Amino acid sequence: MNEIIKKRARELGIKQIEIARATGATRGTVNKWFSGLTKPEEYLNELCAILKLDPVALKNGKTVYTDDENYLRIDYNVNPIKISKEVPLIDYVAAGDWTDTVDAYPMGEGFETRVCPVKHSESTFALKISGESMLPKFQHGEVIFCDPQRRAESGDYVIAKLSNDNQATFKQLIIDGDNRMLKAINPNWPTQYMPINGDCHIVGKVIARIEEF
Repeated sequence: MNEIIKKRARELGIKQIEIARATGATRGTVNKWFSGLTKPEEYLNELCAILKLDPVALKNGKTVYTDDENYLRIDYNVNPIKISKEVPLIDYVAAGDWTDTVDAYPMGEGFETRVCPVKHSESTFALKISGESMLPKFQHGEVIFCDPQRRAESGDYVIAKLSNDNQATFKQLIIDGDNRMLKAINPNWPTQYMPINGDCHIVGKVIARIEEF
């Protein structure tokens, strides 16, 4: 993984300080990735977005490039695969009902769109973060991408919907035995944990983010 990161950064002419700024990691942390001392587990999606790499492939030690032509190009003798990278940018109300009403939101009809930097399913959508419950890692106003077809595991970031609420929420999924909870990672947030019960369902897994200026 680390050799792939170094090689790709060199190909694109991207410096360590630029990677640090784009991912939110410290310069020292990025240096450890390049030195092979640690792996960028926590910052994998952000790193792959700037280096135009597929995070699933990178995690498995393979190189998959995402280029400006909306293709995936694998570095071992296969043909390019066309993928759709533009997804609708919706609000939290629509996100809560997304898995039930995807067909009611056709691409290009009344929606803004964003380019998703990683491989995703056709039902993927973008969402602007609202609020400060996920500080300091996620900022208010940042755009995140949610894929309803990706299975969420403990520690993943997810969009969830409470049945008695007309909006979705962005939290971290925590699974401890039979207990399933949604966690606000902001240590100062008043309600840090929300139990997942019959009144809640996971809309999808958050697979990437971009910060807009």
